Amino acid sequence: MSLRSRPWLPRLKRAVLGVAMVAALTACGGDVHDRFRPSRILSVGDEYSYIDPATGAKYSVNRARSDGSYNCDEYLLWNQIVAADYGIRFEQCTPPDRNPDTRGQVLAQPGALAADIQAQVDNFGGFRDGDLILVQVGANDVWELFQRGVNGESWTALAEEARTRGRDLGTRIDEWTRRGARILVLDVINQGSTPEAGAVAQTVSNARTRLRELTSEFNKGLRQRVADVANRRIAFLRANDRVQVAVDDDQYNFDNRSAAGCTVSPATDCTQHTLRPDFDPNPNRREYIFSADRYLTPAMNHILGDVAVGLIDDFPF
Repeated sequence: MSLRSRPWLPRLKRAVLGVAMVAALTACGGDVHDRFRPSRILSVGDEYSYIDPATGAKYSVNRARSDGSYNCDEYLLWNQIVAADYGIRFEQCTPPDRNPDTRGQVLAQPGALAADIQAQVDNFGGFRDGDLILVQVGANDVWELFQRGVNGESWTALAEEARTRGRDLGTRIDEWTRRGARILVLDVINQGSTPEAGAVAQTVSNARTRLRELTSEFNKGLRQRVADVANRRIAFLRANDRVQVAVDDDQYNFDNRSAAGCTVSPATDCTQHTLRPDFDPNPNRREYIFSADRYLTPAMNHILGDVAVGLIDDFPF
C-alpha cells in the first residue's frame, strides 16, 4: 500500500504544514534538517488508536479471516500508517507467523481521558530519548462533560473545563519532550458530527451543538498551549479539520457523511461481514466516514494517516 498515491496529498501537506503551529516556524527558519528516525513509536490515547493485544480488534472496521479471527494488518488505523512509514509494526498487531516488533507499542486504552495518558506511559515503563509518541485523546473527555451538562451542570463552566483539559494535555506533552520524546498530537474530532451524536440528539435537545462546542473548547485549549510553548519537538495535526472537510464539502467525495457504515456496535465487533450494503471498507473507497458510533472507517483513517506521514516527514524534530 503506497502512502503517497493520493493526488490530493501534496495539497494537504501544504495545508497542514501551514497550521502546524509556531513550533515549526520558529524551529527551522528554512534550514535543511535530517529526517527524525525514532527508536520506538508509542501510541497513547483512547479508542481511536487502540488495538486489542489479544484479538487485534480495532474501533473501525475489522478484517475477519475465515476462522473468525481478525487480521489487523488490513484496514489500518492512522497510527499504523505512521508506524509503517518508519518500517515499524505495533507489537499488538503481530501476525501468527511473525516475531513481535517491540519497537512499536499501542498503549492507548478504551475509555481513556486526556489525564490518563501519563499512566499509560508509566505502566509501560516510561519513554526514552528518541521515542516518537503519537497522541490522540480527548473524545471521552468531551462525552463525559456533555453527560454532566445533560445532568444539569452549567454549560459555561463545562466549556471552561474542556478548555482547561486541552491546555493540560498540551502542558503534559511539552513536559515529555523535555525528557527527550518527540510528539505528534492530533486534536479531537468534532463529536457533534458523529453517528453517536445523531442518536443522542433524538432524545437530548441541542446535543450536536453542545458536543461541537465542547470539542471546540478542548481543541482551543490544546492548540493555544502548543502554540504558547513553541516547541520544535511537538507536531500538531488538526485531525478535526480533515474530518470536517470530509463531512462538510466535496473534497473527498464521500457518499455518506453522517451515518454509520457498520450495522453492529461496538466498532470492535464490526467486520466486512457486518456492513451496510453500500459500504465497501477498502481504504481507497470514499463511501462512509464513520464506521460505528463515533469512530472512523478505514478510508478516513487512511486520510489521517497519510496527512500525519506528510507532516512528520517534513517536521524539524
